[in-house]
Amino acid sequence: MFREDRGPDHRPVVRNDSGMVRNQQRATARGHVLHAVDFNPPVIAVEPQRNVLDALSEFRVKAEAVAFEFQLAAGTHHAQGPHLFLNYHVAGLDMPLDLKAAADEYIGWLQLEANRSLNTVRAYDSEIRKLMGFLAANNHSLRLDELRHEDLRAYQRYLAGRLKSPASRARALVAIRSWLRWIAREGLVDHDLSNGITLPKLEQRLPKPIDPDELTRLLSALPRETLQEKRDRALVQFLVSTGCRISEALALDRTDFPRSGNRLVVTGKGSKQRSVYLTADARDAMQDYLAAREDACMAMFINFDRSAGDDRERRLTSAGARYIVKQIRNQIGA
Repeated sequence: MFREDRGPDHRPVVRNDSGMVRNQQRATARGHVLHAVDFNPPVIAVEPQRNVLDALSEFRVKAEAVAFEFQLAAGTHHAQGPHLFLNYHVAGLDMPLDLKAAADEYIGWLQLEANRSLNTVRAYDSEIRKLMGFLAANNHSLRLDELRHEDLRAYQRYLAGRLKSPASRARALVAIRSWLRWIAREGLVDHDLSNGITLPKLEQRLPKPIDPDELTRLLSALPRETLQEKRDRALVQFLVSTGCRISEALALDRTDFPRSGNRLVVTGKGSKQRSVYLTADARDAMQDYLAAREDACMAMFINFDRSAGDDRERRLTSAGARYIVKQIRNQIGA
């Protein structure tokens, strides 16, 4: 079923020759409805991902993925084999997902070459899929060569009505702008569409530092009776003393805790490592928490979900950590 122009992850191999499919001349395209290719043997399209269907559902568009034999439209840049495109039936219209192919290649580039963090890749992928869902809901063909500045401005107006926070809109638009710049840099379009993305102006506010005496009082008031309270106290003490991101704290393992001294290595965005230093109170809180644990999980901070059948599945999630911090703030009045 898979030919030599298929990668191990079922994705097509990129090439720039739009006139040839393998060693055969590509047949002339006949409109937007794709037809079968006279290959021997024929190649069946395989689509292991359903991200686009999820994005389409947000706009109440009924979508259905189908696999069939087809040929590539002439003039496309992205595929060597005849099985790059899947047709999605949206409101009765057959549409080749040119934009999805470009999005998949960009997300792969972010992961493998740009070495972006997993959270960044997920966020960018989600925002690009939402744009495609909006375009599909507004009867766009989803062909890369038919994307216009007007489409991008319409999406920005949609976001302005849906997301009241300028920061939230900016986060979504930054991902789309970065994708459009990559498309232009790779030569997949004739002109750069990223200049059609206008970011909302954000207020620049200085952080309000807490009084050191007040901070000491709040931290000393943290409960420490149960194992769960010990974990919460250790997490808060670690974050305050090191200034680490929550994701950096949750990536730590028990073996990362220093046996002596106060230096600890964390891994941040882009897999970059740096040294942070624990205060005496933070070290005592973490040591007290680790000494009380009896589980076999390697994670530094764990959850207490009883549904977890394996200790290896008990690493605390980002959502769980943020909930803990919010609850503690409410309890101590911070």
